[in-house]
Amino acid sequence: MKKKDNIKPNGLAYFIYYCYSKITAFLRGYKIDNSVLKEQVKKSKQENKGFMVVYNHSGFYDHVAVTAGMSGYKTNYVLAKYFTYQKVIYTVTKMVKSIYKDQFKPDLQAIRKIKRAIDRPGIIAIAPAGQISVDGGDQFMSFGIVKLVRLCKCDILGYKIYGMHFAKPKWAKTNRKCQVSCEFVKLIDKNEIDTLSDQEIYNRMLSIGSLNLQDYQEKTMSVIKGKDLASGLEGELYMCPKCKQVHKNYSVGDKLICSVCGNTVVYNKYGFRGDYHEQMLHLSEIVYPNNESIYLTNEKIDFGSNVEFIYKTTKLTPCNIELKYITNNNNDSYSLLSLYG
Repeated sequence: MKKKDNIKPNGLAYFIYYCYSKITAFLRGYKIDNSVLKEQVKKSKQENKGFMVVYNHSGFYDHVAVTAGMSGYKTNYVLAKYFTYQKVIYTVTKMVKSIYKDQFKPDLQAIRKIKRAIDRPGIIAIAPAGQISVDGGDQFMSFGIVKLVRLCKCDILGYKIYGMHFAKPKWAKTNRKCQVSCEFVKLIDKNEIDTLSDQEIYNRMLSIGSLNLQDYQEKTMSVIKGKDLASGLEGELYMCPKCKQVHKNYSVGDKLICSVCGNTVVYNKYGFRGDYHEQMLHLSEIVYPNNESIYLTNEKIDFGSNVEFIYKTTKLTPCNIELKYITNNNNDSYSLLSLYG
């Protein structure tokens, strides 16, 4: 009989990793409210049952924020299997007994380990989206997360990370600092799992991956500190909305410029792509060389008979680039991709 892998995190290794994360979070100014977590730990000890923490994944330092928020309680992290090919990260995460999972497909071995960790009892930390959000907005989440919840049948906490997309977005090539706030919330009590429908469970899990970080930034107006804030933005906004040329944008300092027509957009210290002023006309504002501004509304760019890009903007929302597939002559369609620029 094959011996089961030891999934209990190494105490010394986890302590070192926790201290590193705590110091990094302190230096970067993260604000963390873990009062709900501490109450849950007490409850779990009394019931001798582990629990799960799910968090939104919007920036490079999410894992630091999660570890710092865990208050030193040893945790099994569920990570993408591709981390096993990155030597330094794999060495560290292996020492703390992370569980590696194939992305976007069933992984029975990983699921068994998650269940064992919960029953041990232990704590599981997982980002159900499985990848960093490009724009900090809504993330796709597999409906399979519902099966995992029913299998583990444990209490589930949500860990909301606000501001990480502006502190270290996926597309950024330079380091920067911005206010990050984190808090634990109770998502599901294990005693109500049997009474909830699959859709209700999914909606609660999805609420963690659907935080509107743009709204949060509008309320807090946190200043992003760093140089060349637009560096790498051409990787996300790769089409010029004026001349429709693809991969002709380049970044200089805090500006994204089209090399064909000169169309320019400014990424300012608040993370708004456009001039921020009293009317709050930001993000969707396109700044042209002659200092005129326009708005694109439902402008369609055809890519063949069945595929089109649709640009949508409103006064208070970002430019929404939505890829749709037209299914029939009645123009019925469903969204394949939605990127908020």
